[in-house]
Amino acid sequence: MTWAQMKVDPAELSRRQAVAVRINRIWDKRNAAPDEKTRRRFDRQIGVIRKQEAGWLKDAAYFLY
Repeated sequence: MTWAQMKVDPAELSRRQAVAVRINRIWDKRNAAPDEKTRRRFDRQIGVIRKQEAGWLKDAAYFLY
């Protein structure tokens, strides 16, 4: 998906890519976590990001996964 298809400028596209990278890094940390309590903490962090970015994540989900 290009920035023109998403109807955003290149600066917003860079911000969105940074958010996607951040989610992926947290997910990797979650999977490497030794205990359930730590995994839940990472899940909450991802949930906060998903709520903040829900508008465009829903549209981009097909291309991200």
